[in-house]
Amino acid sequence: MLRVPADALRDLAQAWFPLATHLIEGLYSTARSIESTARHRESW
Repeated sequence: MLRVPADALRDLAQAWFPLATHLIEGLYSTARSIESTARHRESW
């Protein structure tokens, strides 16, 4: 099994696939925002 530290993997992804990295970061941010909104609504 190949193990790559997360920091090294992130750096490689940014160097090789900058647009993909940007899109993944945007999706992650959107998912966190939706989750936060859902939790806030559940607490009411």
